[in-house]
Amino acid sequence: MHGLVLLCAALLVACTTLWWAFGPQTASHARETASSRQVALLAPAGGFGHDLSVVDAYAAIPHRRTAFSERESTRSHGDARYLSALFAWTDLAVVERVTSQRALWSQQHSSLPASSYDAILEGLSSLETPRHLRPAQDLIESAISDQRAYFDEWQASGRRDYFKASHALVQSSHRKLIAAYKKLKAAYGDEPAHNKRAFFDHLCALDFI
Repeated sequence: MHGLVLLCAALLVACTTLWWAFGPQTASHARETASSRQVALLAPAGGFGHDLSVVDAYAAIPHRRTAFSERESTRSHGDARYLSALFAWTDLAVVERVTSQRALWSQQHSSLPASSYDAILEGLSSLETPRHLRPAQDLIESAISDQRAYFDEWQASGRRDYFKASHALVQSSHRKLIAAYKKLKAAYGDEPAHNKRAFFDHLCALDFI
């Protein structure tokens, strides 16, 4: 339990760094929408066998979760459907990150869950990505790959205190997620505030720092 408290505290501090602090802020709570229920058809609703749900993973960080709303979107049906699917997969990557980080912080290296990163990246690559959003998706996929590589290093170290915000892979993932968020915001500047918050929340929750 002590390790879990330390994990939550560290992640809370990490996710309030200067850049993300200037992102859109709101006191609203996470909402489950009809759109998010539809997305269950696009990505494994129960994740990949982890005990942690998407909602629990966000609560463990802790971080607000705003589900992208296809109904409120100003975009074409194809674009809106794509964004719902994209964020369904990034939510599973958040579960993977939190699950792995919990195990490594608690020194449960021998019981670290089998990685689902290959399946997540395969799911992302299978999406019918609009051409103008390919650069943003490439950045997200690369950021997730950096996180997987960092967890491999952390596990190999055998050290509970291996996590460092200054590590090259942590910083690389961080920069790529910020760049992806900026590209989404630039491409969909006319989206309603709710969906802009969804862009921010999904990618900030995925970030290490």
